[in-house]
Amino acid sequence: MGRSTRAFIGALIAFGLWWMVVTGFDIRPLFLPGPDDVVLAFSGRASHLLEETGVTLAQTARAGRPSASCAYRGRCRRSSSA
Repeated sequence: MGRSTRAFIGALIAFGLWWMVVTGFDIRPLFLPGPDDVVLAFSGRASHLLEETGVTLAQTARAGRPSASCAYRGRCRRSSSA
């Protein structure tokens, strides 16, 4: 079984468990919305979400890249102020 097949099956199991928990325990959507509620909410605001995703990615690339690359490589050195 391939890696992508296992990932797909894992995602199906996770969504199934999520749906079973929400419906089985009668959890109010305010605390834990079901997968169908989440999909409907995202699909209704797809254009807005894509627009804001672009803004977030641009800001992250501009401000977060130096710190992220330092954390990944471990090569950042603190300047000594003696």
